[in-house]
Amino acid sequence: MCMSDGFVIALIGIIAMTTIICLPIILVFWLVARKRSDRQMSTNEEERLRRIWAGLQKMEERIDNLETILSARPRKDELERAARGADVRSGRVEPDTGENPR
Repeated sequence: MCMSDGFVIALIGIIAMTTIICLPIILVFWLVARKRSDRQMSTNEEERLRRIWAGLQKMEERIDNLETILSARPRKDELERAARGADVRSGRVEPDTGENPR
């Protein structure tokens, strides 16, 4: 019986040592993972998002300005009609005489 008592004591010792060593490591990993998931945005990340938002607003304003400029420019077909002597506003084209205006 002495052998089996020694085996049980050794087994309890191994389990105790494993628990003493592994439990704190597992606890630290669990706390770190929990902290990462519960973490709020840092001030650096907030500032980065503010700069991105400001840049997007400026880009939207520039696109609006470009749309205004492009809508005010005459289209290519209107320019071609004007070059042929057409009245761009009424859409009437003067008859082609067949002569080269040059």
